[in-house]
Amino acid sequence: NAEQAVRFITQQQGGTVTSGSVSGTNGAAAYASLRNLGEQRTLVLLNGKRIVSNPFSSVAVDLNTLPISSIVKVEVLPDGASAIYGTDAIAGVINFITHETYNKTSADVQSQITQHGGGNTYSGGFSFGTGELTKGFNVFGGFNFRESRPMLGTARDFSATSYLPERGFNGLSPTTFPANYTQTGTVPLGANPSLAQGCQAPTSIRAPEANGSVIRCFADTQGFTNTIPEQTQHSLFLKGSYLLAGDHKASAEYFRSTNIVTTQIAPSPEAGLSIPPTSPYYPNDPRLDRTRPVSVSWRTVPLGPRQGEQENVTQRLVGSIDGVVSGWDYQASILWSKAEVTNTFLNGYPMTQALRNGAQGASGAPYLNPFGSQSVEGLQYLTQNQVLGQVQDGVGELRSVFLSATRPIAKLAGGDLNVAFAAESRAEEMVYRTDVPKVSQAASSGLAGSGALREGSRDVSAFVAEVVAPIAKGFELGTAIRMDSYSDFGNATNPKFTLRFQPNEFILFRGSANRGFAAPTLTQLYAPQATTFTATRYNDPVLCPNGNVS
Repeated sequence: NAEQAVRFITQQQGGTVTSGSVSGTNGAAAYASLRNLGEQRTLVLLNGKRIVSNPFSSVAVDLNTLPISSIVKVEVLPDGASAIYGTDAIAGVINFITHETYNKTSADVQSQITQHGGGNTYSGGFSFGTGELTKGFNVFGGFNFRESRPMLGTARDFSATSYLPERGFNGLSPTTFPANYTQTGTVPLGANPSLAQGCQAPTSIRAPEANGSVIRCFADTQGFTNTIPEQTQHSLFLKGSYLLAGDHKASAEYFRSTNIVTTQIAPSPEAGLSIPPTSPYYPNDPRLDRTRPVSVSWRTVPLGPRQGEQENVTQRLVGSIDGVVSGWDYQASILWSKAEVTNTFLNGYPMTQALRNGAQGASGAPYLNPFGSQSVEGLQYLTQNQVLGQVQDGVGELRSVFLSATRPIAKLAGGDLNVAFAAESRAEEMVYRTDVPKVSQAASSGLAGSGALREGSRDVSAFVAEVVAPIAKGFELGTAIRMDSYSDFGNATNPKFTLRFQPNEFILFRGSANRGFAAPTLTQLYAPQATTFTATRYNDPVLCPNGNVS
């Protein structure tokens, strides 16, 4: 797929991969990042034209939405390109190119089977076309299907555990199953009924605290987590071209792609639950004051892992006309592109209040057992009190009009002196919604603080001028300038100067000096305030000396 193809680009360093959606909500996206300058600074095009960004982050084109079955080559401009392509091309441009015409019928089926199991991929494609453009018209299309099977972290030795003390790595979680419990003044943090028996390995293991002073049970989440998610992609691409009178050609192209990623991570971590003395599952620990409750830190393993599905449906429609008028080669196009993304909870997100009631046997709830097997009633209660269904959705839309013209205006020693002009006007819109009342019931989702709504729109207009001067054989100078006007933050003018020297067939020197400005993304401009939490312990000399709660 396109994500894999981009990895072969030497300058591709960093970026976002699809597996990043396993532990996050990035809209199942994969992004390119040339020279690791950031996704929002690498412009991805299809046939030289834009595609709407993934609305979950609204920073760049999602590689997973490209119609890979119809793509025949990838061109890369690994140079600052803001002077020609816009403020989001600081790191360069990656242009995926489809067939120009196609008049055959072909099909292919592939499978990629891993040596050690897990992560197998199956794909197939069908392409068809008819007509000769030189005789008047050509119409072609392609359909592609690809499925990637999931792989657990434990399927490979290097990712089988998050605890490698011999390498100084400890990624264990203190919220485990069976649950850890504590009672202020009697039992310190880290008591566990199965500590002496090894904590119920392999997903709960004995290990020391980060400072090495306390042995307790920790969760090793690799036994639940998919390092490669399940992914299904299918895309349709259609293009038709028709010769008009004179040196003119009209064409239209449409693609629709769907990318579905199903993720799985460890069962929900639930801390601060209170077990009263009346519970039949109250720990049998003589150190406890049995007139007082105990506080438990529990991972809801009986409910199963947290599973979610993120789906992106992206479309683009382009109509264009090109030809020659009075010695000028011109191209005019109009474009519409839309992306719709949803995030759905499938399993494993318990309602926090229902868990509290179950831990205490309150409000008619059966007592839940955080230390062992659930009763039939308890398991049914857990299953029925989950946050399921769609919790987020986003819509992004792009509309643009583009016109360019180029022609030679003089003869130089190395060839024609060419000038080019281009103008663009586009509108961008983004809406990203989170069902805050719903996700607030599932504390482990981490989405309650993301804000209910982020939305924004803007208009962009631009003008480009470029001159390429071959002043001698094998030696070429160029200059370009682009002026962008953004309705929401202002204007930017970016120049560029280039040189190209090729003394013979085997040696080529190229250089450039240019300036770019990274316009803020719609998400950066319009995202609401969000609340998050640190992922590890830090030394707070007042509240948590040495990272330990007193």
